[in-house]
Amino acid sequence: RRDRWHGRIWRVAWKDAPPKVRQDLTQVDTNELVELLESDDRYERDQARRVLTERGTAIRTALRDWMQQPKDDQTKLQVLWLCQATETPVTGLLDDLLQSEDHRIRAAATRVLGCWADPHKLPQPYVDFHNLSTQQRFKSLVQDAHPRVRLEAVRALARHPSLIAAELALSVLDHPMDRFLEHALFLTVNDLADPLIEALQPALGGALPDGGRDR
Repeated sequence: RRDRWHGRIWRVAWKDAPPKVRQDLTQVDTNELVELLESDDRYERDQARRVLTERGTAIRTALRDWMQQPKDDQTKLQVLWLCQATETPVTGLLDDLLQSEDHRIRAAATRVLGCWADPHKLPQPYVDFHNLSTQQRFKSLVQDAHPRVRLEAVRALARHPSLIAAELALSVLDHPMDRFLEHALFLTVNDLADPLIEALQPALGGALPDGGRDR
């Protein structure tokens, strides 16, 4: 490494260990690929998920059968990502992961919730943001104990041009902030500026100067 911007890439392997043989996962049966989602090898997990995604809706039966068995949250997250990739909403699984003890899994599930509740999703979103239970989900996530989960929730709310979404996003200020959360909130408030301005106009006695927006 000669400076802060250039370096070498090293492949590290156990001394005297035989090289690991990589199999062609495109030739592997779907049920075997699903089992690889529990592999200790991250490369195998990621590549198995990639191949399963490319098989599309044909994997739904295998996933459904596999989910009947007890799984840890990390494995459930692999399944959730596949459900997202194949347009197979499973809200029960999503709710389980939103309550995971691992903040990283809660954050990942929050991002999926944001996608499934996206009002621009055609023909319609899988999760209705206007449903009170969905809004309660977002409220809990914005108030989560971990800032990474709060950040994902704040950005997910930016997809919903409504006053309630803006209010939920601003409630993150009730908790400790850092520069990442501050930037996320800035972006979200900017995205939701129109409903915010519309709500403020009556209180301020009319139109705001320059349309009320100041980027």
